[in-house]
Amino acid sequence: MISDEEKEGTLSLDDTLKNEFDIHLSGVEKIEINSLINKLRHSKLKFTLKRQIIFILILRSGSQGITAYEILDFLRLKKENTKPTSVYRVLDYLIETGLAVKLQSQSKFIVRRFQSNKILSIFTVCSECGMIEELTDNFCQLSITHLLSGLGHQLTCNAVELNVICKNCKSHN
Repeated sequence: MISDEEKEGTLSLDDTLKNEFDIHLSGVEKIEINSLINKLRHSKLKFTLKRQIIFILILRSGSQGITAYEILDFLRLKKENTKPTSVYRVLDYLIETGLAVKLQSQSKFIVRRFQSNKILSIFTVCSECGMIEELTDNFCQLSITHLLSGLGHQLTCNAVELNVICKNCKSHN
């Protein structure tokens, strides 16, 4: 039976995510999504339902990241007609707005902690367990920018990847 809310089209984002995608938001996720919606609205940018869903999937992937095809597989389980191009368009939007970054070495996407393309982020990727950690350091950013400008280069992506062995894997060896 269809509820009065569904008839009127006034279901909340939370209800839509639960009903259509079986995604149940935690209190922290609700606060983060609502904050992003307001931040993007203030910047005259839209945070559509599909963008929110993909952002939530990336957010939930945590320190392991998620591939575009893992996102596509999830969406296809819920909506059969999801196409790879629509997923890549959303991923491009999330990268352009500084909400996510693609780690080239892993072909995985991860939420940017500082949600900005203006800050240089250094991502350490454990070669044993795959854990990804984001670091920022103003001195590193200035040093790298200075080194590159000395060569006549300009930084085009503010994400640097370093392959490491994390302290957990290091302590197990």
